Parts: sequence; C-alpha cells; structure tokens
Amino acid sequence: MSVALLVLALTVVGLSRLLAAHSRLLDATDAWCRGAPTFHVVRPPDPLARLCGEAATLATEAPDPEPTPAGGEANDVEIVSVTRELSPPTAVATVRVTPR
Repeated sequence: MSVALLVLALTVVGLSRLLAAHSRLLDATDAWCRGAPTFHVVRPPDPLARLCGEAATLATEAPDPEPTPAGGEANDVEIVSVTRELSPPTAVATVRVTPR
C-alpha cells in the first residue's frame, strides 16, 4: 500500500512539473506572437545574385522602394504557409507567385 502511494505521489509531482513547464512555454509563445512585427520581403541588392537564385530575406524594417519595371503588371502572390520558431526568433513564409 505504501509503495502504491509513493508511486502515485511521484507521478503527480512529475506531471505537475511537466504541466508547469508546458505552461511557461505557452506563455513564452504567446508573448512572442503578441504584437508580432510586420515582415517585408527584401530582394538581394545585387542583380547578378538575383539572377543566380539567391534567396530573398525577411526584415522587420521596410526596404527602400524599388523602381517599377516598365510595362507589365504586378504578380499575384498567395501566402501558402507561415512557420514561426522561438529559438532563434524566425519566421519562414512559403508563397505561390502567379504572373498576371
């Protein structure tokens, strides 16, 4: 009987520590997501790097506006998914671009 009570007490203590850690993690996630900044897609400044396929980056500050190319319309951009991570704080967006 005393062994069963000891096992029960250890289980309850272990679960309470697990729930407390989970609660702290949820609080940190909520704090990170609350007031999330607006992300801007920043193209590489070097035209050759863009031609070679260098990836764009995300920045919280708006980049300098680029001149509008002559003729043609803008593309349609659809956000497919956004993944956020806490350590380090990053966000990854997958988009689908279709020309008009």
